Amino acid sequence: MTTITVREAAQNLPTLIQSVINDFDETVIVGDAGAVVMIPQISWNEIQETLRLLNDPISLQALLDGQRERERTGQVRGKSPEEVFHDV
Repeated sequence: MTTITVREAAQNLPTLIQSVINDFDETVIVGDAGAVVMIPQISWNEIQETLRLLNDPISLQALLDGQRERERTGQVRGKSPEEVFHDV
């Protein structure tokens, strides 16, 4: 993770954006009012999807069940598309 000032970010914004996208390296931009973190859009989308899954009781239970199965057997039985999308 890189930390820079607001002034440095403003002076090099196009390069900074390209670097964050290319390297998947978070950049903390620090100013007098506090700090923000710049991350690639794809990383932000992944974070949002994870939060949605963790906030959905059915999805969370499926994740926990899969983890328990993996710990118990060392593997998880996959499901067919028909099993997953039976209600669609």
